[in-house]
Formats: sequence, structure tokens, C-alpha cells
Amino acid sequence: MRVLLAAPPFAGHLHPVLQLASGLQERGHDVVVATGVARTGLVQDAGLEAAPLVVDDPDVFDRIADTGRRIGSNPVRLTRQLRANLALLPRARAELDAIVRRVRPEVVVADFTAPVAGYVAQAHRIGWVTLMPSPCALETRTGTPSYLGGWSPPRTVLGRVRDAVGRRLVRVAKRGMQLALAPDFRRAGVSVYRADGSEAAYSPEVILGVGMSEFSCRGTGRPAFG
Repeated sequence: MRVLLAAPPFAGHLHPVLQLASGLQERGHDVVVATGVARTGLVQDAGLEAAPLVVDDPDVFDRIADTGRRIGSNPVRLTRQLRANLALLPRARAELDAIVRRVRPEVVVADFTAPVAGYVAQAHRIGWVTLMPSPCALETRTGTPSYLGGWSPPRTVLGRVRDAVGRRLVRVAKRGMQLALAPDFRRAGVSVYRADGSEAAYSPEVILGVGMSEFSCRGTGRPAFG
């Protein structure tokens, strides 16, 4: 099988992709890894074929990620960083489209911060798998939401009400960010949510959560990461 994997050039995102890519290659699959040009040497050192992105501006990903101030859950800083990501999206999409046409993969595995690779896969009617080292960031219909300061699981009815309000607040905040950046989203041709309400940044087909087998979350009758 021919597999294209994509990740930004940051250790926490690229290293899990390289681990998966190496395992696939050991099992006889043809593997190509697309990432920022500054880390293609790391890909090649792992014995993998690299497809560099944004060759003429090797620091572009670092400029977006390293804002000089901790972003955390600050909505203003998150919105500024999101605007910078959206500005890069059309070029990244065009370059990944060219890579897909050259490589002709049967499946695209994209880090959860590189959904643009998944959008390209969908445009070519290729399978898209989201690789997610932090699956607790997913929105769920039940359970305790992320982005709100590390809440503990609820022990009472009041706690479950708190979680429900928190999940709604997260969704409202994301919709608010899209509204604030509406022209940027239109130019990039993307949205935060699909028509069915699912998060457009993640594959509608397969999400592969990467983590320790000893780690689990108890929900309220539904899979925590479903």
C-alpha cells in the first residue's frame, strides 16, 4: 500500500508520525512523509522518503507556533494564531495536492494539526486517517470538555451539568472564532464544523488515538473518544 503521512515540523507532532511511518515501512508499505522543509533531514535520517513543504520559507511554521507568549486557552491569542494558519492554508493545500498527484497514495494519514492534508485526500477521494496523540481534545456528546482548565470528572449531577455547559461554551467559542475570521475561512475554503455538527479538522472516517494502553477514561455509557 502507498501511504502519505503529513505533519507539521514540530517534535510532538512529527515524531509520532515518524514512528507510525517506520512501522508501516517495516511491514512492506511504501511510505512518504510530508512536513516542513526544515525537518526533512530528520525524516530522511529515519530511512523514510520526505516530501518538503514551503521550501522557500523554512521558518514559516515556527513563526506561527512561536508567538513569544503562552497562548493556552486565551481566545484572542488563539484567534490570532488561527488567522496565521488560515493564511498559510491555500499554499499548503496546493503543495500537498501536487504531492498527492505525484505519490498517488491509497491513504493519507494526517496529524490532527494538519487537516489540510485530509482535505486534499477527500478532494482526490482517498481515505483520510487523523492521527491524534491527544484524543482528549476531541469534542464529545458526553464527558468533561477540554480547554477549560483541566476539570476533574464529575461526581454529582451538578458536575454533569457543569460539563454540559462547558461543552456548549467550547462550541460557542469555536463558532465565534470562525465568525470573527469569516473572510479568512472563506479564502481558505474551510469551516470549523461540518453540516452534521462534527469537527471538520478531523477525519469523518477514522481517528487514530495514540497513547498509553494503560490510559482510559470512563464515560457515562458512551465511549469517551467516540
